[in-house]
Amino acid sequence: LIKANSPDKKRKAVLEKEGWSFLLKIIDLKTNKDVQVGSVNLEDVEVVWIKPNEIFFIEKPSFLFTSSAWSYALKEKTFNYLFQNESGLMLNWSKDGSLTLKFSGGELSLINNEDSQTINLPFVTLPNKCTFSDNNKKIYCAIPKTVPSSVVLPDDYLKNKFYPQDQIISLSINPIEIEIVLDADNGKELDAINPMTVGDYLYFKNRYDNKIYKIKL
Repeated sequence: LIKANSPDKKRKAVLEKEGWSFLLKIIDLKTNKDVQVGSVNLEDVEVVWIKPNEIFFIEKPSFLFTSSAWSYALKEKTFNYLFQNESGLMLNWSKDGSLTLKFSGGELSLINNEDSQTINLPFVTLPNKCTFSDNNKKIYCAIPKTVPSSVVLPDDYLKNKFYPQDQIISLSINPIEIEIVLDADNGKELDAINPMTVGDYLYFKNRYDNKIYKIKL
């Protein structure tokens, strides 16, 4: 099963394999009743449910081949491409779905989904090493200090072949300003992944020791 919870945590979207395709079901978590809403020919995808009426499907990323992402509108029961045939495609959305961090072709960009404006960011990292503040005014990212030319992103990172030494920055969106939040020194190894903000703190997992850390913002 491939699954994702709705934004209000009251429903769950499930992709269940049946024959050569997958059934998309929506399960009410209170009653445990499910409704089949469609059938899709998607495999090896990540399911993300950010907006109440919209579910995203993202193929697994690799720099060596292209992948795509789709949205499914529950009310209209329609699929639409978000991005099509892009190398190394990885995505991360703000909590309200209005902003998207996109990694593709070795570059990171920020997309405003309200007006489709795209900003190419002046650093390289992966979307799963970033998170948005609750008010969307800042993005917090763990950025590798160096990426050797032999490293292929995102493949080597996702396969645990590349462990960078990170610094954590905050990026103010309007205007674009970068500030260093944490720069590990004194031999401390830092490879932060899956950060999230809770109140005035930033939480993240350090891949070097698999421990959860928090820093005050």
